[in-house]
This record gives sequence, structure tokens and C-alpha cells, in this order.
Amino acid sequence: MSETQNEPHNAGEPPQSDLDYKINLLFGGVVVRKDLVKAVKGNAIVPSYVLEYLLGQYAASDDEATIQAGIETVRQILAEHYVHRSESELVKSKIKERGRHRIIDKVAVTLNEKADVYEAEFANLGIKGVIVDSPIITAHPKLLVGGVWCICDIEYFHTEDQRVVPWILGSIKPIQLSRFDVDQYLESRRGFTTDEWIDLLMQSIGFNPEMFSRRGKFFQLVRLIPFVERNYNLVELGPKGTGKSHIFSEFSPHGMLISGGEVTVPKLFVNNANGRIGLVGYWDVVAFDEFAGKKKRTDRALVDVFTDAEVLALLGGTDRLSPRFRAVTWRTLIGLLAATGLRPGEACHLTVGDVDLANGVVQVLDTKFGKSRLVFLHPTTTTVLGHYLQVRHDWVGGTVRACPAFFVNRRRAALDPDRLGVTFKQVVAAAGITIRPGHRPPRLHDLRHTYTVTTMLDWYRDGHDVQGRLPLLSTWLGHVDPASTYWYLHAVPELLALAAGRLDAPQVTPSEGPAS
Repeated sequence: MSETQNEPHNAGEPPQSDLDYKINLLFGGVVVRKDLVKAVKGNAIVPSYVLEYLLGQYAASDDEATIQAGIETVRQILAEHYVHRSESELVKSKIKERGRHRIIDKVAVTLNEKADVYEAEFANLGIKGVIVDSPIITAHPKLLVGGVWCICDIEYFHTEDQRVVPWILGSIKPIQLSRFDVDQYLESRRGFTTDEWIDLLMQSIGFNPEMFSRRGKFFQLVRLIPFVERNYNLVELGPKGTGKSHIFSEFSPHGMLISGGEVTVPKLFVNNANGRIGLVGYWDVVAFDEFAGKKKRTDRALVDVFTDAEVLALLGGTDRLSPRFRAVTWRTLIGLLAATGLRPGEACHLTVGDVDLANGVVQVLDTKFGKSRLVFLHPTTTTVLGHYLQVRHDWVGGTVRACPAFFVNRRRAALDPDRLGVTFKQVVAAAGITIRPGHRPPRLHDLRHTYTVTTMLDWYRDGHDVQGRLPLLSTWLGHVDPASTYWYLHAVPELLALAAGRLDAPQVTPSEGPAS
């Protein structure tokens, strides 16, 4: 649940509507403001419900001082305990030196039949073979099917026996509600009218209900039906990147999203050979993302965008590149393109002098159509670029004159824009991202599309004046004129639907804020 995001009447605190007041009154202590999720997320690639869980622990209040203190606490927890894939070795070292350390990571467990033990694999930390006691599996069986985001205490104890994994699972706590009072929930529900409840549900999934017509609200809420109705099958047709999978990946820890590829009947239901229960037996909802049929003709006008999970997979796919410096270069390049929307060629032509880490600014000079512009960096992006500069210094040497390019290859020369596609194909293959029927192969340039579409969708969902902001986005992207940016409204069906929804939505004053 959340409060709507309206124009702030003082620093940091949005005014409460009558509905917001009623929500806090009837659901006191369990209300999380959706706008706070963005405030704490940074570059942590985790589902929204993970951050909402943490905010619910520390910032579930309508008191602004309590909320701000809670936000700071959650930021500290993420900074100290969330495992970034690029910092996995640093976290491993921390565990070794301290002997015990708490982490937030996605954990998947498998049964090692030969050894007759359960073994855990940590997605971001990159360790596996960690022994898990049977009572933990009995209490949390979903660990066996797809993995669960957890808060874990990991210990380190090395022995001379090389067969023994030095990592020890001290404790594990899945990130989900430990209890749910149905009677209290139903009693609180009686305090809302039907229209108020519809708006509350819209806010709960991250939308401002004032920006939607009644019909538009139903289009969004119909995706929730599989979470509450048994044996309910729902098919939603639309191109990639239109928001079909957002609810199933971000909204609830009780849903499983399968992105691309095929799932066998045994994996979905039950394996008759060993009696192992499949996904449907453990998850309330199983959703398939981009589940396409047989061969279709590729639509060249289609905008292909990556999901958060696919971007994370691409970053992980760079680990397969060698030497190590090449892997670090490509991980940093992909991260920069995803975070700023730069063209791949623009990133290749950056020099060390173009990147001002002290002020968090990148200077993009004489690019396509002869335009130049400044691109401002998020502090987390600045940190990553600073780390890359240190690694680059060790590889190239101290003198910039040797090679002024910011991104260099293993031969200590600037990256060649015309050769990027060859390496990116290797990264895509390592990431396990396949070519879906009706789509062209993934391209590095699609990260720019991803940034653009995500920014525009966030503006719509936050209730901003998107039409008024498009010229700003056009300048940011270096488009020759805003018409190139308006094209996305027609190329991405969800953007077109949201834009059309504004035509029959009530006219309200959109919330103000800095351009993303």
C-alpha cells in the first residue's frame, strides 16, 4: 500500500489525501510509501517487494521524522549487506576476515543425491555447495524451486579437506511477511468504498490512480486476479517491454516469473521419475514472460528493451570474458549504457578528460548529428566508473597520453565501436538470453532503448507531465529533434496506452520533481 505522490508542500513530505489518511488510519503500521522505494534502491537490482519489506520494517509510519530515519536505516542495510555481483569478491573477503557476515541475496537450493544433502547457491555472491539443514527446507520449500530473496548470515571456516566448502550458512530468513491477519485485513477493508479500494490497489502496485480512467484501472488490476483466484489462467498479448511481467516479478514474493525459453511438464507440475514437485506446487502464481509461439517475422519497428533481470544477467555474462580486465571493461560499459542511455559509440569515444567524477558529469562531444551535451551521473554510477579508472590505470599505465580513451581493450587501445557487436554476442550467450520468435537478436543499442522507455514509464506512473518533459529527455539523449523521442510513444504499446489514458483521465495537476 502507498500514499499518492502529489506536489510536496514542504521538503520531502507529500501532502496526504483523504484516502491516504484513511489508509494510515485503518492499516496503521503496515503502510509503505511507494515513492520511498526509488529513494533507497540506488543500483541494487532487487524486486520492489524486497525494498518494501525493509521499508515496512523501519519506515511504516505517517510521521515524516520516523520515515526519514527509516529510509536512512534501509540505505545503510543495503550498503552494508546487499551483495552487488561486481563486489562479490570484496564481500567474500569481508566474510573471511570477520568470520561471519550478514548478506541480502537470492538463494536457490538443490538436493545433492550422491551426498544426501541440500546445497545452496547464492546468485550475486557467486558461491555454491553451501550445506543447508533439512528443517530449513521443511520451513521454506520455495528455496528448492527458482530461489528466494533472503537475509542470511554466512560464516567462513577453512579446512585442509578440499572437498569441504568453507562457507557455512549460519541463519536464513526469507524476505516475506511472517504472518498475515486475515480477520484484521477484512475488518479494515470494510472501512473503504469500492472506488476507494480500487484506488488503494492501484497505489499498492505503484500507480497514481488519478492518472487513470476507471477502465484503465481495471486493465492494470486484472493482472492481480491470478494471485487471488485458484486455477485462473490469464493470457496477455503484446510486444516485449510493455509492462506485462512487471506485476509478477516486482509485486509479490509468492509469484514466480519465468523469462523466455521453455519449461518442461515435469518441471512445471511433477517429475514422475523422482516424485519431485514442480513450480505449480510451490508458487501461488507462475507467469511466463515473452512466451512466444513458432517462427514469426521480425518486426523491425519494434523497440526491444531489456528487463532488470536481463540487465543483471548481462552484467554477470561479462564474467566469462578474459582476460579479467576485459570483463571489468565490459561490465562497466554495459552498466554505464543502462544507467545513462548513451549510444554505444558515444561511450567508446569518451576520453578520460570527458568523465568528471568529482562533479558526476560526463561530457559527450561532437556525437551523432554533430551535437554535444552533458550527462549527469547517479552517485552509484560515479563510484563504479571510479573503480574502473583504478583498474584501467593498473592495466594501461599512469600516463593518459598512452591512450586517452576512457574505455580501452586488452591491447590498451580504444574500444572499436564497429567491433562491439562481436563481444556483445558472447556476453548475451553467457547470460543465457535467447533470440525470441518475432524479435531480432539483442543489441548493445537496446540498452539505450531500455533507459528511454523505463524513464518514460516511470514518469507516467508517477503522474508527471510526460509530454512537457519529452523535450528534456530528447536533449538528454542527444536526439536531433523531439520527434525522435515522441516515436517511442508509438513504438511501445504500453506508453501509447498510458498516453491515451490521459485523454479520458480526470484533469489534475501532475506532481513536480527533477527530470529523471
